[in-house]
Amino acid sequence: MAKVTAPLLSFGAGGQIANSMVYSSWRGQPYSRRYVVPANPRTQAQTTVRDIFRNLNQFWALAPAFVHNAFDLYAQGRAFLGRNRFIGDNSPIMRGNTDQESMAGLVISPGARGGYAPVAMDAAANAGDIDITFTLPTAPDGWTLAFAHALAFIDQPGTEAFMAEILSASDDTGSGIVTLPSAEAGDYVVAGFLQWEKPDGSIAYSRSLADLVTVA
Repeated sequence: MAKVTAPLLSFGAGGQIANSMVYSSWRGQPYSRRYVVPANPRTQAQTTVRDIFRNLNQFWALAPAFVHNAFDLYAQGRAFLGRNRFIGDNSPIMRGNTDQESMAGLVISPGARGGYAPVAMDAAANAGDIDITFTLPTAPDGWTLAFAHALAFIDQPGTEAFMAEILSASDDTGSGIVTLPSAEAGDYVVAGFLQWEKPDGSIAYSRSLADLVTVA
């Protein structure tokens, strides 16, 4: 790759010429290189990554507001969006699940502003409902548990299009118990986290926990 000054007798150039040369810039430095026919990567690994990326984008579009709020707060002041962090956190999890056949372990909050995480989260099916119980941590004086958030959806391969219904609910009583009603039979991915109010009135989110539960 050759660096160029005033390429093509101008002060900038971009694109390719006659399938021969390509002109562009990198970090403000113009350069030219020989044109190479782009490869069409279709290995199994590359296809898997693309399918997971699509799945997570679709989930993000359908996710309840509290998921967006947690990731967007984390991204404030950083050079990426909340959606980018959501995909970045979950892509390796989806790839790591056996044969990508499950979305178990999905992260729905990265934690933001130092929110205290629950000690544990227990999910159980109860007469068609899914009850989520958080074991609450001991927070510093002045911190208030504003909400416990939770969601659930029928498990599926991480490489398949995500179009499932997402059940979601939030509890503002401070009990740390959230009930998701009217769940049809199936194996569910359940995830939840805590939203705190600090003494100065600002919001903090815990990192989420995830579980699996079967509704008969």
